[in-house]
Amino acid sequence: MTLLIGIDVGTTNIKAVLYDPSCGTVCATASQPMITHHLGAGWSEFHPDEIWNAVNGVVREVAGATAQGSVAAIAVASMGEAGLPLGNRQQPLYPFIAWYDPRTEGLDRWWAEHYDPRRLYEITGQALRHTYGLNKLLWLREHRPTMYQELTYWLSVEDYVLWRLTGRFVTDYSVASRTMAFDQRARTWSSEVLAHVDVPVEIWPTALPSGSAVGTLTQAAAADTGLDTSTIAVTGGHDHLCGALAAGLLTPDSILDSTGTAEIVLTLSTEYRPSERLRTAGLSCYHYVAQGLYLVQGGFITAGGSLAWLVKLLSGLAGNNQRAEATANGDYETLLAEAADVPPGSRGLLWLPHFMGSGSPESDPHSRAALLGLTIAHTRGEMVRSLLEALCYWLRQNVELLEEELGKEVHEIIVIGGATKAGLWTQLKADVTTRPVRVPDLSQATATGAALLAGVGAGVFADEAAAVDTLAVPSNVYPSDPTDAEQYATLYHDLYLPLYPLLKETSHKLVTMAQIL
Repeated sequence: MTLLIGIDVGTTNIKAVLYDPSCGTVCATASQPMITHHLGAGWSEFHPDEIWNAVNGVVREVAGATAQGSVAAIAVASMGEAGLPLGNRQQPLYPFIAWYDPRTEGLDRWWAEHYDPRRLYEITGQALRHTYGLNKLLWLREHRPTMYQELTYWLSVEDYVLWRLTGRFVTDYSVASRTMAFDQRARTWSSEVLAHVDVPVEIWPTALPSGSAVGTLTQAAAADTGLDTSTIAVTGGHDHLCGALAAGLLTPDSILDSTGTAEIVLTLSTEYRPSERLRTAGLSCYHYVAQGLYLVQGGFITAGGSLAWLVKLLSGLAGNNQRAEATANGDYETLLAEAADVPPGSRGLLWLPHFMGSGSPESDPHSRAALLGLTIAHTRGEMVRSLLEALCYWLRQNVELLEEELGKEVHEIIVIGGATKAGLWTQLKADVTTRPVRVPDLSQATATGAALLAGVGAGVFADEAAAVDTLAVPSNVYPSDPTDAEQYATLYHDLYLPLYPLLKETSHKLVTMAQIL
């Protein structure tokens, strides 16, 4: 029996699955929380040893469901922009700076002033943001110069885990892309971009396609994980993309929406197609985890995160203690049930859900959230439903942009992620976008996608399509309700789309004022 392990190193949890290709099912799953160290000024970090210990824990747990030696390969999916500096003795010099950490804010403006953003987008496919791995490296150079002088390697999260597994410095094209230092056409690190900021090419790991064999496990890694030294470690990819692969996204006529703390909407192309409109809308273009395909991706940093915030607020909770989290989880179901009883339009409430900027397509980091129409007669359920409706308007905006810019017609939206547990939210996505929504029954889509890539790298599957074909996964389809869709179309065009232009100047003034006070 040949089995495969996929690892998902995510923002909230580190997970693993044990996949059996012979029956197309996941045999075992395991999860441990990602330990996040929250510092002052909103800074957040991950400690590398804590990540490795959690990886060992989940791998040991799923591997315990089978005989030693039957795991043929293991692959890693991970968050994208977090980065770790290694020193000349291969020791971590500083913790992983979380992908969403604000300490690099302002570097996006620096790039805009010192390097042609259009040229940067043409090379890397990444619209300017402060979050990319290269910007974290530049921050380290400026603020921790002694550490920077010792630096010999810069590793993203996937790269770090692969190094601990094999002793080799390797990444995949998709995670490499999230550094903003990777040349999409040359499929290697951009000497032009790196020379502009005087960063050596040699510190970056070797970039390979997703599903490439890296090597077998070292004796130390085998002892830590409970696997055999014959197990092959394989490149996985950016977490959302591995989830998209498991959901069956292999052709350009569908769109995938991955909603957790953040939300990602993406579609595929057989060509690398950066354009000026995509750049100004803040959409990224880069390598997919299936060879020969590229993706175009928009994003929103606070989708599920904004809903979690509102649930805690309306439940009278504060802080991040475990008791508050448990109570909020209980109230989550209650509030969604209340929201389900509210009619479309939430009785005159309308959110602009820009809690941490707009995301795509406005790509405005200084836009701020607003709730309009609120009266003392409104209820908790109406506030929650209105927020969900607004998040679905955001999705529709991005779907329409992708269709128009890429010249395609989207026939369905595939939805994965933790938010699929909220049936109301999923139905609203279908009603607001006017397209059927398909939800594959994948509880661990990202880790499962990594397991499929492990099979490709080990030669268990001929290619990614053959790997996906082995999955025995049913789907739930949410058709769009014509009556509700008509009402939402009016609300979307007449109220939601004009809202950002109306509030843009005020939002920017508020941000400036907050910085002064």
